[in-house]
Amino acid sequence: MTETVVVAVVRGGGEQYHVIGQGGQPLDELVAAKPYFKKDGTITTLNASSINDGAAAVLLASEQRAAELGLEPLAELIAWHNVGVPRELMGEGAFKVVPPLLERAGVELGDVDFFELNEAFAAVLAAAFAFLPELPRDRTNQWGSGISLGHPVGATGARQVVDMVHQLRRRGGSIGVTSRCVGGGMGSGEVLLAR
Repeated sequence: MTETVVVAVVRGGGEQYHVIGQGGQPLDELVAAKPYFKKDGTITTLNASSINDGAAAVLLASEQRAAELGLEPLAELIAWHNVGVPRELMGEGAFKVVPPLLERAGVELGDVDFFELNEAFAAVLAAAFAFLPELPRDRTNQWGSGISLGHPVGATGARQVVDMVHQLRRRGGSIGVTSRCVGGGMGSGEVLLAR
């Protein structure tokens, strides 16, 4: 099963754009990119997630209802949590939600097999590693996140959960954590247990 697909789009003049492209940006383009939010800022259109479309579907049911329907659960939602952060620092929500989320789930950082902290901006992950020095780099965003996979507003949480469930099963993991920032100053996340 494929969770991410390359889509060709034809726009006005017949030009084709691949929503998920190949290759990277030349270094001179990265250096020349103008800050997006603040005049002296570091976030540019080249180190932020792109504008894109996406969809994901999650069927959430009690164990009893899944059995009644003859469905075999792929994972269990152990805990979810939301935090508030200053709106001008909304990117921090993606990592500031992790400690209270883990506490709510009764899980230690070291118990988690994989993390996906949505990187709406590259700076989010850099700040996450500074805020949570114990966050294992070798188990965080291993298959990409918002910049490489896309950040479809309104579908990102579902996309992350679907990816995490499949990646845990594919890679032999048990516990996964997904989180994201939310415009306006929130962070939300989930702890998932693969079945």
